Amino acid sequence: MQPLPLSWLDNKPKWIPQWPLTQEKLAAVNDIVSQQLEAGHLQPSTSPWNTPIFVIKKKSGKYRLLHDLRAVNQQMQPMGALQPGLPVPTMIPKHWPLIVLDLKDCFFSIPLHEQDIQRFAFTVPSINHQGPDKRYEWKVLPQGMTNSPAICQLYVDQAVEPVRQQCPKVQILHYMDDLLITAESESHLMEAYKLLLLYLEKVGLQVAPEKIQKGEVVQYSGLKVTSEKVTPLEFEIAIDGLQTLNDFQKLCGNLNWLRPYCKLTTEDMMPLFNILEGDAQLDSPRRLTIEARLALQKIEKQIKAMQMERCDPQQALEILIFMEQLYPFAVIWQGGPLLFVYPHSHAPRVLYTQGIAVADLILTAIKKATEMAGKTPKRCVVPFAQEAVEAFTRECWQWAYIVLILQIEIDNHYPRHPFVNFCTQVSIKRVQKVRRDPIQGAVTVFTDGAKGGTGAAIFNNQRYFVLTASPSPQHAELAIIATVLRRESAPMNILSDSAYVVNAVQMLATQCLILKSSSVYSYLSEIQGLLNQRACYLHRPHKSSF
Repeated sequence: MQPLPLSWLDNKPKWIPQWPLTQEKLAAVNDIVSQQLEAGHLQPSTSPWNTPIFVIKKKSGKYRLLHDLRAVNQQMQPMGALQPGLPVPTMIPKHWPLIVLDLKDCFFSIPLHEQDIQRFAFTVPSINHQGPDKRYEWKVLPQGMTNSPAICQLYVDQAVEPVRQQCPKVQILHYMDDLLITAESESHLMEAYKLLLLYLEKVGLQVAPEKIQKGEVVQYSGLKVTSEKVTPLEFEIAIDGLQTLNDFQKLCGNLNWLRPYCKLTTEDMMPLFNILEGDAQLDSPRRLTIEARLALQKIEKQIKAMQMERCDPQQALEILIFMEQLYPFAVIWQGGPLLFVYPHSHAPRVLYTQGIAVADLILTAIKKATEMAGKTPKRCVVPFAQEAVEAFTRECWQWAYIVLILQIEIDNHYPRHPFVNFCTQVSIKRVQKVRRDPIQGAVTVFTDGAKGGTGAAIFNNQRYFVLTASPSPQHAELAIIATVLRRESAPMNILSDSAYVVNAVQMLATQCLILKSSSVYSYLSEIQGLLNQRACYLHRPHKSSF
């Protein structure tokens, strides 16, 4: 196979000077360079490009060479994400035998195109300038190069694709240097396995013999895969080294990777997400809060208890929706859990009602199921009464699309299964806090917000005024409505000339998420709390009042 040439935004040489290295680190660099020269991965260089190198000591005590290629990456045309997600082991059919392969030194087995080699040069300095610095350049894919993962994917795929064509009854899961082969029969599996080894060898890729796995239980992509189940590997969450933003980003990233296979809801993760807020510098200090420590203990327990099913290709898929206090989560289901699907931790708009949040989650789960299994779920179970679903379908385009266009059957009867009891269920009943018709005998309140941040309310010859820090009339009117609801507990008919305020308060009367970064968060959250605590109703007799 011919090496793939890289595309470049410009051809002007970049020279970033090499910084000094201590004697110990320089000795480690020279040892590593000698090994790579002998292996044919490096060659001497006179390139006009240069980017610095450094070494870090691993836990084993050995050093690892790192090449800072940021300047070169800026000149490079990115190839994009060729594989936007990991293969999902729960979509492997039950009882199909498995073989897992791990490619040895995959990046170092893939040559760079001859015209690109000079851009990946570096310098090994000499102490006290005792002689000329030695310079080298990579002949193979270097770690840290933007397009190395994409080229690796393409290169390995050149060996995998012919096997897929010749063995159509076999499934091959390929991600970077990890390969999983599975088939319904042992004979088809072994035929594909032998053929794959030949094609890998043909393109110069080596399989690590000690990492070939066969049998009833294999490890793949950090998971344990048995004939029927998929479970996370045994682990402990290390918290001693959590000191910077980057430390917590890595922790959240690792947990996010496990979330499709475990019940780790957005609310479970929120104490950790909160730590990520603030200073965006990667080395900015962070500390583990009490809430986050408790969350990690709960997360570790839930991960260890979870077992997901492998799928049956002949059976239909379903979606189960569960509710926590604020955030819903979904499970792609087939007689047992196949995959968890979660909403984003941040609301996509200032006000995000529970009905819309569930509809968006259903659409996300449908897309995920189609992407992973190649078929659309036929049924979705939600914790809503039928009349609530009918109201959602009339009021929300997402629900109308799910029910009328996709024709997904909506039900509220959950399957009898121990897993369903494990998931939090909250019975949802829509209580109409904001009526569509005036409340008989209730006092009428007139509210208004003016430019400059002044809000006023008049009822029963009483007047209330507020002055907000914001000059927005909408902010002022929200503030005065909060004041009225705070001071008056009786039912009332409120008239407003602001369509924005009317719509906002009507949404707040239902289960609704509020974007914390919004400038009106403090007003909206107070109004929401007051509406939830009191036995009052608001109405909207015409387009600009409620």
